Amino acid sequence: MTAPRSSLPAFTCSICAEPSTRICTWCTKDACDNHLCAHCLRCSDCCDCELGLDPEPQPAKPPIS
Repeated sequence: MTAPRSSLPAFTCSICAEPSTRICTWCTKDACDNHLCAHCLRCSDCCDCELGLDPEPQPAKPPIS
């Protein structure tokens, strides 16, 4: 008898070793949600976004007339 297969693949994040189901679009290493940028879908090692977790609000620019 064989063991039942899980519906999700068993990968581990290459950064923290937590379970993951996604890969970095740049280096293709496994990455968990904590180490995958929601903007560019790269892992935290490859991400070039200059967005922080809590980005500072930018002042509103006046409309061009």
